Amino acid sequence: MFSSMVHATYRRWLSITLVLTILSTTLLTTAVPLQAAGGQLTNFLDQNSVAWASVRGLSSSEYHDDWVARGNAGYLPIDQEVIELDGAAHYAAVWQKNDGRGWASRRDLTAEQFDDAWTEYSNAGMRLIDQDSYVVNGLRYYTGIWIENKENLGWLSYRILTDQQFHDYYTQYRAEGWMLIDVEAFPTGDGMRYSQIWVKNTEHLDWVAWRDMSSDSYHDKFEAYEQSGYRVMDLESYTRNGTQNYAAIWVKNDGRGWYAYRDMTAKAYGDKWMQLRDAGYRLVDFEIYTTAEGPRYAGVWRQNSDRPDWALKDPVTNAIQSYVDSNNVPGLTVVIAQNGQFRYLRGFGYGNVETEQIAHSRTVYRLASVSKAVAGVLSMRLQEQNQISLATPVRDYVPTLPALHTETLGQLLSNRGCVRHYINNDPVNDQDNQYATALAAAPLFWNDPLVCTPGSYFYSTHGYTLLGASLEGATGKPVATLVKEQIADALNLPTILAENRSQSVKYRAATYSDGNPVTPDNISWKVLGGGLESSAYDLARLGMKILNNSALSAASKTAMWLPPNNASNYAFGWSTGTDQGTPVVAKDGAQTGSRAYIRIYPEKGYVIVLLSNQRQHDLPNLGRQIGTLLLDAENAMTAAGVMPIQPIAGSLIAADDAEGEDEVVGSLGRLHLVLPITTKPVTPIRAMPGADLGENQEDELQIENPIGDQPPVVNGSQSIFLPLVTK
Repeated sequence: MFSSMVHATYRRWLSITLVLTILSTTLLTTAVPLQAAGGQLTNFLDQNSVAWASVRGLSSSEYHDDWVARGNAGYLPIDQEVIELDGAAHYAAVWQKNDGRGWASRRDLTAEQFDDAWTEYSNAGMRLIDQDSYVVNGLRYYTGIWIENKENLGWLSYRILTDQQFHDYYTQYRAEGWMLIDVEAFPTGDGMRYSQIWVKNTEHLDWVAWRDMSSDSYHDKFEAYEQSGYRVMDLESYTRNGTQNYAAIWVKNDGRGWYAYRDMTAKAYGDKWMQLRDAGYRLVDFEIYTTAEGPRYAGVWRQNSDRPDWALKDPVTNAIQSYVDSNNVPGLTVVIAQNGQFRYLRGFGYGNVETEQIAHSRTVYRLASVSKAVAGVLSMRLQEQNQISLATPVRDYVPTLPALHTETLGQLLSNRGCVRHYINNDPVNDQDNQYATALAAAPLFWNDPLVCTPGSYFYSTHGYTLLGASLEGATGKPVATLVKEQIADALNLPTILAENRSQSVKYRAATYSDGNPVTPDNISWKVLGGGLESSAYDLARLGMKILNNSALSAASKTAMWLPPNNASNYAFGWSTGTDQGTPVVAKDGAQTGSRAYIRIYPEKGYVIVLLSNQRQHDLPNLGRQIGTLLLDAENAMTAAGVMPIQPIAGSLIAADDAEGEDEVVGSLGRLHLVLPITTKPVTPIRAMPGADLGENQEDELQIENPIGDQPPVVNGSQSIFLPLVTK
């Protein structure tokens, strides 16, 4: 195991490089706290909005590699957990974007090593924000996270305290105006031991804490404090006297939403993680612990955007849910963005019904003919790079094409090339070949005569295969490679790729027909016409990048959405039109196991994406319905003299930032995910904007109304004064 990890943004911190040998375990009964001057408590660790990430189930080596990568990417850990399961140590952490401060995190330390690290970092001007204790292979170890104390905030910490020591310190520092921000508990051969981290309560925050609570007592307190406007900020679960106990710290909420859940299986936790990320929350506290039923998870989430407060959230959700119920759709994901910010991300149903893989914003679906819109972006990018010209005849790039093909690349892209579409007994439907290139697939139909004079409108998926062959001829690269390089990699949209069912894809949806599983057909012959896949999250981000001119120049964007003649409103991969007099561009698609739709209002900055894993329903109609909701709301506000809906400045994460990047689950975590789910219900610990929760008794510091209208005043600040003592 790695025994030392240190990261900092300043060179003076980089001089701290410690590699310690694992020594014998020592239990300390006292500790000398560091004290410093006052400062601000919540401005860094409880920001309104910050990029974040979390990992779990990592082996020691996986955790080390991830730790280095995230530190180098400008993140710092705010919570670190280690647990031994099946004879191996599982590592987990929660990260958030750093503000430039130095930091250090240490793990796998003996008690003596922890003391040495504590002294060194404290003397270097850092403060402890998280500590934990765990046993691996019969030996007890400790972890800690320190951050540069930019706020010059007074703080104290203790660990390995007896019950009485914990109570005495709690009584003393609570009375002196300190606030408990972290509590840990663990059984030892000498009885229960506890740890504390305190900060000076310079903001006079109202808070309350309890420990050694039973599940029922925790639940009752959770509900009581939620109703009184408190949120959970720290949660701990542990075994005491053979029963599961809980400790928690609540703080008066500032109005922002939050959720907390506990006693979840690995799958239940993973599902909740994805759902809450989509809803606009970030993980701020994580816990994994052993129970009689096996390992269980708990988490606390904090509102991280203004999505939870979006005025149209409920009307949009109601419209989508009604549609899903009426059409028996197995899985559907909807993403709505406005002016470069996400307004709505949500999955409905399952990406895979059989495995109960829930649908969410990163579920990967077949794009069907929405692939043609992506082809429009790809072609315009290549033209900007002078690799192709849409005015060039296709045979200039593919000389082996039969002479009957006189159409240009632009005519193929705008469905004016007059290449045929599907026919009865079409050879493209009777093959299972995985085509490496569009050129290899084109002979399936390229000898068939054109169906009209090029320049006339005729919708053709097959024409897009010839377009792909042309791009290959111009660049010397397979069309699937071009999509990866020009779209997935260059634009940081990693799920927009050519579908290849021989390759595993994280969160890929299963395919259904009339509610029943169906085997997906091979679509490698039509990559640009209907052979791509993507998450709704990435497809919406593509739309956002088109609007802000980062995917294409403004001139190319205008050209892409301008029909080349009056033969049709179909432009270069996109349909065009208006809605209530407002310009709209869109593209829909349908194929085996897929119904897909993207709808953009360029002048309004709206991007609407809907993807599903079943064909038999009218998804564009739902997209138009959502568009109408957006326009009607804006028109109503304009008529009332209210400014149109705009993102709240500084409260949202930009589309390219890690707004809760995909949770990393290591090799140990993947094994952990297959643990059987018991019938014991998950206890929700939730609130928005409030929270869940067990058993404790008050001693000589009892108060009659711990959550009454007027808490007692301590050192001039209003605080709920509840001692943490054992039963």
